[in-house]
Amino acid sequence: MSNADLSEQERILQEFHAGTVFLSGNKEWLVGKNFFVVKSTVERIVKWAYESSTGLYPSDPVPVGSYNEGLHLQREGASNDFDFLIPIRYNSKLALRSSIVPVNSSSRPTHRLPTYIFRNKGIRDLPDKGLPVFCQGTKMFVDIEDLAETDVKIYCNKPKSKLEEDEEEDDDPASYKLEMCEESLSHHNLDPERILKDFHQYVGIALNPEYTHPRQNDPAFKLRMLPSRVPRIPNNIRENIQLKTLDISGPAIQLVFKEGNETILVKLVPAIQKAIEFSNEWMREDLTHLSDWWDSDLTNEKKSFLRKVQALKEVGLELIPKGGFWRLSFSCAEELILKEVDADGGQRRAALRLLKFGPWSTAKS
Repeated sequence: MSNADLSEQERILQEFHAGTVFLSGNKEWLVGKNFFVVKSTVERIVKWAYESSTGLYPSDPVPVGSYNEGLHLQREGASNDFDFLIPIRYNSKLALRSSIVPVNSSSRPTHRLPTYIFRNKGIRDLPDKGLPVFCQGTKMFVDIEDLAETDVKIYCNKPKSKLEEDEEEDDDPASYKLEMCEESLSHHNLDPERILKDFHQYVGIALNPEYTHPRQNDPAFKLRMLPSRVPRIPNNIRENIQLKTLDISGPAIQLVFKEGNETILVKLVPAIQKAIEFSNEWMREDLTHLSDWWDSDLTNEKKSFLRKVQALKEVGLELIPKGGFWRLSFSCAEELILKEVDADGGQRRAALRLLKFGPWSTAKS
């Protein structure tokens, strides 16, 4: 093939990149405008959910996904899509520790992650004991048998009857504590399915024109003298947002925004952030594929990798509700990884966008 043919092919590819794959000019401006409109509206919706849930969603939504990572692309005739993590209030007194167990293990209980089982402070130089949680794949479980042997306080929803108090004196304390653990897991927990159902309901209230405040039907709220602090959501905005039917198997609440002639799909994912610390095992396992490089001298690249690892540990991971369990997510860590992916002058980000545009991506969606 002649140099002229190669030059022509390169020109065609560059035009394809600039006009179709990579956002530029008016396309980039339009997507940026849509993101601004969506983000400001989602922030208002989350403030309504905060009031509806009496404080469960105290933080602003966190943009994640392709747009936030600089991998977003816009095909002709396709809709925008934006993803947000919705941080859930998480009591810092609940310390979690996890251990890896065989995936095929069936001897462990399948209870969800609770909120109101608190650790006791460590005695003198002894470390605090965390809640006994273990990891099966990406699922998080609570081991109630280990929990019964842990020095923790249990808060139950039901008040004890006089008969129960009398029985407590006669029964085996360890057995009774296990029953208390089970009861607490039943009545006080961040059940993933319940979180999704409630959040879906809260978003529905925020988009309902009949509501001027998320707690307007709450008698206790009506007696308050303080003015409302929730931001107003105009009805013309509400009318242009559709709340899709909840898919309990997925991790997100889905909205469809109508912005002019644009259709924008928005996913809101409730997430518990920085609840657990991840170990170095996942990194070591990945590095087995780079053993020749890793075993060599401590080069600048290796030092840079170690610094990035430390930064990732500080960013932490999230737990998101999916399939009835809390599952591990590294969405915020992914953004940090990609931030300097082309620091050496490479074209990795461009390659990722090109892969996202391929026919396999279209077929998958």
